[in-house]
Amino acid sequence: MHTKLKPILLLSFILVCHTAFAQSKKLVKSFKLGAVGYGLYESQKLSKSVTDTTFYLVYRVGKVKMVAKEIKAVYHKNFGDTLVSSTYKIDKNSIVFYQDTWNAFYHRIYT
Repeated sequence: MHTKLKPILLLSFILVCHTAFAQSKKLVKSFKLGAVGYGLYESQKLSKSVTDTTFYLVYRVGKVKMVAKEIKAVYHKNFGDTLVSSTYKIDKNSIVFYQDTWNAFYHRIYT
């Protein structure tokens, strides 16, 4: 009886873990830099403070490893304003994140 129950429990565990991952991270784009594949995900962090933050996460495909974590946007809950916003550009051998905050402009390059 236990041998029939193990595969069902294992499958249930895998399904629950996959569903939990899918809810917290959403695939935005798959791309290659040279011969290595990457996935760009969006992840939102809800907080109890007055701001919520959304991140870009870059993962290497195959031997999975998080390569970068960049802020996509910071929202003010009370006013609905976007305090920080960023975009990205994928080139042949790099991905560049551009971030615009109040009076400053930043960019970060990953090769």
